[in-house]
Amino acid sequence: MKLKQTFFYTVTAVVLSFALLSCNSNTSEKKTKSGVMHFRLLQFSETPFDIEKGTHELTDKEARTVNNYKFTYDVSGRLTEVAYCRGDEILSYGSLGGAARITYTYDGDKQVKHFYNKVNEPITSGGVFSAEYTLDDKGFRTGLVFFDEDGNPVENRNNINYYTWKELENGLLQERRYNLANEETILNPFCPFYELRFTYDDQGYAIRMSNYQADPLDKYDHSV
Repeated sequence: MKLKQTFFYTVTAVVLSFALLSCNSNTSEKKTKSGVMHFRLLQFSETPFDIEKGTHELTDKEARTVNNYKFTYDVSGRLTEVAYCRGDEILSYGSLGGAARITYTYDGDKQVKHFYNKVNEPITSGGVFSAEYTLDDKGFRTGLVFFDEDGNPVENRNNINYYTWKELENGLLQERRYNLANEETILNPFCPFYELRFTYDDQGYAIRMSNYQADPLDKYDHSV
């Protein structure tokens, strides 16, 4: 009886070991091979400092029949493309600033974003043809400049030409915006504040945002 039990436990352990190794191998191979993830939704963002993130992950099978955001990453894990699609069909009514697809290219400390329609034609988004981010040596976004189709600096629909970001001593990130005349400007007519300070939790969700006026004697804090 003891011999039979020992044999049973041994066989069971071997089978489970092979099953675990097989699962781990397939998962690793799939991630390395594809570099693609599908999400039902995009995470809401208050600032272009944020790179696109997906929420509610879908399987490849689900993505064939459900509208989704397809995220593609390069071998270094950097985001290179987000497309709103269902299966192989690119859709035009997602939440990518009027684009059906966006791409990121990398050159030194530059991360350049372009916008495309559903038939893969380059388009402008909010008055911007390309958005050029500057990255520090850790990949932290320190600035953003908007350009037109000819490569000239341009203002977006809110009269912003470029952003700057830096981390303050208290750990908050500071965002400031400027127009083509190098004048600090507001976010938009409905959000008439000049400076934004914000921070995130360890999951990447904003947990505090404070708005500031230009005049240091007339600042107000609308923390959320």
